[in-house]
Amino acid sequence: MSLIAYGGSVQFIIVSMLLTKSPILSIIIAAFLVNSRMVLMSFVTVGYFKKDNLWHNILIGTLLTDESFALAMNKLNYTDSKLTFAWFDTANWFAYFTWFFATIIGASLGTFIKNPTNLGIDFALVAMFIGLLYGQITSDKGLNIILQLIMVAVVLCWFI
Repeated sequence: MSLIAYGGSVQFIIVSMLLTKSPILSIIIAAFLVNSRMVLMSFVTVGYFKKDNLWHNILIGTLLTDESFALAMNKLNYTDSKLTFAWFDTANWFAYFTWFFATIIGASLGTFIKNPTNLGIDFALVAMFIGLLYGQITSDKGLNIILQLIMVAVVLCWFI
């Protein structure tokens, strides 16, 4: 399922709706609504690939994730607002295969973890997004260092 439904939230929606025997159309609509933000992120990224062909744009949009989008927006601050298809495609495929292999490892070894809440793994997703936000804030040359630190402190205080 991880190869087809490329996102944790949409996988939870699909599985829970299949268990309740929801109609397929309802499952498709719910999956689209949960991931509708990807449409907005695709609209942002397509502007950087106007010279690329339609196939390249479809490929980038299909494999786009929150993380690869954040990486791309950070990269813009270091490359004079330029993105290349080769870089973005590599980032997307790397994320896709990492997702796939992590799913296999989690499915294989997950039964050995009796109580995952004791490990504090539930904070991993929050920590990842804090890291992405930190990278975005510190790479923005328009923000002064004091404002950057204030923004990071506010975000950290919110979650800690």
